Amino acid sequence: MKLVWSDAYEVELFGHVFPVVKYKLVKDAVLERGLVTQDDLIIASPASTEDLMLVHTRAYIDDLLNLRWSERTARSEMALTHEIVNAYLITAGGTVMASKQALEDGICIHLGGGYHHAYPDHAEGFCYVYVVAVAIATLRTAGLVE
Repeated sequence: MKLVWSDAYEVELFGHVFPVVKYKLVKDAVLERGLVTQDDLIIASPASTEDLMLVHTRAYIDDLLNLRWSERTARSEMALTHEIVNAYLITAGGTVMASKQALEDGICIHLGGGYHHAYPDHAEGFCYVYVVAVAIATLRTAGLVE
């Protein structure tokens, strides 16, 4: 079984209550228990802008990537920093990677992701990217799922 994850998920959230340390704790725990090995880890890479725009509008992605505090980004509870945006991009890419790996192997776990509150044209709650929808749209576009 493969696990997708990234050190980039553990990012400074400036007092927000979301426990990003949980991703590293779970990864360390499954390694320590021998459930997986280092060879089973797949390091997540960022989703492409094209993949993001299968779900989100160009204007929203442009604001997000350029760290513009606008009506599209301001609904997030998160700060708008390069590190936080990068974590969301990598989380979206990791979800795509885990989905593709699961289709190949029958199972793959992404130790990050699941973010699903963002809308096509704006952030919501603590989500800048609707990573679940990005993964589904990417797999559909590639003809891997219907």
